[in-house]
Amino acid sequence: MKKLSLILFLVFFLSACGDAEENDDEEQNFDDEISAQEEACLHILEGPFAVSDATLEVDDSSGNINRAHHSYTVSLVENTDGDYQGAVIYDASASDAYGIFTNIDVEVAVFTEQQESLTVTTTEVDECIEVARQHTVEMDEGRHFIFFGPTTDSEVSVVVEELSEFE
Repeated sequence: MKKLSLILFLVFFLSACGDAEENDDEEQNFDDEISAQEEACLHILEGPFAVSDATLEVDDSSGNINRAHHSYTVSLVENTDGDYQGAVIYDASASDAYGIFTNIDVEVAVFTEQQESLTVTTTEVDECIEVARQHTVEMDEGRHFIFFGPTTDSEVSVVVEELSEFE
């Protein structure tokens, strides 16, 4: 009887461990019916999290924020006025509208690799208090530079979402 109990325990224990390992490798799944703002709120609160360092120059020395469905803490650089600002790299995977969600009210400018400025529309986010603004911009596939600031904050939390995923 003890052997049977031990075998049943091991079968149950090992099968439970197997499920956990499978879930660790899967990408986070969110309800298909949520909005881009709701998903940005989830990422700002629950991650996955990553960090990146901005630079004052808009060039390839900037940190990148390329991982999809991640909340990035971007460290900004102090400028000569005592405010903070900086650029990071974002490689758009497709030509589409993108939402750049920030936890603070900060100016956002987006440039192509050829340093052409793109039009950014900024709106307030009402879905949660952890995300302050949605900055919407049309990007072609390829490298872009996202410039934050100036602001009095030394860091900004950022989530970038391809907006067609939510239509």
